[in-house]
Amino acid sequence: VPEAISILKDAAKENTENFLPPLLLANIYLKQLRKPDLADSYARKAAALAPDHFAPVEVLWETQQFRGQASRAEAVLAKAAESGSENPWYWVHLAELYRRMQPIDHPASPVAQERMDAALRQAALLGHDRADVLSKVAEFRVLAGNFVEAKDLYEQLYALDPEYPSALEKLAAACLETRDYDQAEKLLVKMLEANP
Repeated sequence: VPEAISILKDAAKENTENFLPPLLLANIYLKQLRKPDLADSYARKAAALAPDHFAPVEVLWETQQFRGQASRAEAVLAKAAESGSENPWYWVHLAELYRRMQPIDHPASPVAQERMDAALRQAALLGHDRADVLSKVAEFRVLAGNFVEAKDLYEQLYALDPEYPSALEKLAAACLETRDYDQAEKLLVKMLEANP
């Protein structure tokens, strides 16, 4: 670990515009050495260098969680939600972190659900032309039981890229969930014709 830290510190000094060395240092200091103050410092540097990337935000949040500072962790997410990031994956990852904060066996609280929804709306808006983003946002909608929105997203996904893995299958499943049986049948026939 000391050698890795030395190499990363040198890399950070040589290329002051690259957010990866401070981000990696933040992770090492937090997860391996359990030094949250240093982790926080490097994560803030990484966040300043790469405001469109979510990874530094996640490390800042984890640092506050490690310290037992729930209110500060919440403040990190509140600030992240105000980001002007135009990277749709930033918003997907923010929604994932909101979901991760909820107990696995319980639905999200109304406040957490609204925060996730806002992040997912932003992701879908910015990623409207990206099949990977639409697929991920649609998966969130399925998990939340919102099959109408999932169906709309899978329709967009299929129109954008009919060859996207399992796009047709997921669209057919969403049609079944929304009781659009005629459309589901057409899609299932299409799937069978493509894969006899």
